[in-house]
Amino acid sequence: MLLASVNLNKRLGASGARTNLAAWLREHGVKIVLAQEPFKPADRTTPALGGFACAGGDGHLAAWVSEDLAPPAVSSPAPWVQRVELEWLVVLQVHLDPYTSASRAAQLAELAAMATAEKGRPLLVCGDFNLAPRPADGLFGEETSTFTTKAERQALQQLTRAASLVDTTADEGPVFTFERVFNGKPSRFRCDLALLSDYLTATTSVIADASTRNGPAAFTDHSALLIDLPLTLQAAEPDDVLFALSELTGDGPAAAPARREYQPHKTAMSRQAPSPASRAVTEHLTGPLGVRSVLDHGCGRGADVAHYRSAGLDAEGFDPHDDFVGPDPS
Repeated sequence: MLLASVNLNKRLGASGARTNLAAWLREHGVKIVLAQEPFKPADRTTPALGGFACAGGDGHLAAWVSEDLAPPAVSSPAPWVQRVELEWLVVLQVHLDPYTSASRAAQLAELAAMATAEKGRPLLVCGDFNLAPRPADGLFGEETSTFTTKAERQALQQLTRAASLVDTTADEGPVFTFERVFNGKPSRFRCDLALLSDYLTATTSVIADASTRNGPAAFTDHSALLIDLPLTLQAAEPDDVLFALSELTGDGPAAAPARREYQPHKTAMSRQAPSPASRAVTEHLTGPLGVRSVLDHGCGRGADVAHYRSAGLDAEGFDPHDDFVGPDPS
């Protein structure tokens, strides 16, 4: 499933920008749109986006989902961060303070606390961070920009360490996502980021697309991040549909819904230690409830089954995917 994260530079209120954005979304087959600074004023009614339904947000941060999909749960822990639940994946969309480094460092520290509070759930943190993660990621002219401070970079490193996140676009030669001439010199930054749980990087691709800010079809001044996730969302429920259109026109029976291919094994962790859930079972449930046996359905490679057995439980594991081999049940 393709997700797009992009700073729209408050342009969604203009019909031309909306038209170009809609065409770009159709061209790439995007299903989820996460937008920073989508429109102004921030409290206006969210503009309609053809083919998409607004899942929540305002002029600071907003999310849209393809209208053929069920809307995800969306909340706003703070004006600069939005939490989106996409099935098993938690997404934190951010737009950090564009003006003061101290504020950005504080927001990153708060973001690390939010990520840690997810207790190991698969996580994507994306959006406009308004900083250069490494010195090479921010240039003023041909010199390293001084816009990003050491404290910000330390706070960002603490976030990635605390939640085991990978900066997915940190190539050796930075691909800048924002460029502007300032005081006669080009200012270039890789500030639009996608931080992803480390075990998801093998099955997720992230591409920075500069066509969103270059050429006649541009609709913002930032590159968009196209994030292809191993994720399948539920289809939208029919809205008071009494009969298919084909029954009315006589064009034949309605097409059967497309079969979705689920590949949950692609997101399975290779654990070196028991999961938080299995630890909670042995610490809080088995003793008080007198449980003596456990069946771990979807045991993967069996780290949790081994944990249950080490706790003295009669534990067995089963996984329907052939590539996973749990502990010998004998």
